[in-house]
Amino acid sequence: VCRFCSGDISIYKEIVKAQPLLAIDFAGHKIQIEHQISIKIEHLEFTYSLCGVVYYGNNHFTARIILHDGSIWFHDGITTGQTTIYMGSLTLNCPDLNICRGKDASPALYSLN
Repeated sequence: VCRFCSGDISIYKEIVKAQPLLAIDFAGHKIQIEHQISIKIEHLEFTYSLCGVVYYGNNHFTARIILHDGSIWFHDGITTGQTTIYMGSLTLNCPDLNICRGKDASPALYSLN
């Protein structure tokens, strides 16, 4: 959304080769984080699934990791150490992906299906 006119904004990037992982950075902007995205490259369509979201706030990063079954796991190296905490599912009780424990989403990570 444009901060001046509140209209929708589209950003176009040309991708010439399908990569196994895409990081889409939208820091400072509130967007709808899609569970899947499709990209056309040379007349072929490639589908990517959301596999993680990184959050930033108070000079600290945290993350939500999304597994193939849609389960969402929270990780914060300071508070959770080497463990993760179950936070829900993309299909059943999906939490708001734009904010996590007071931190704003920064990049969303997508893996090639």
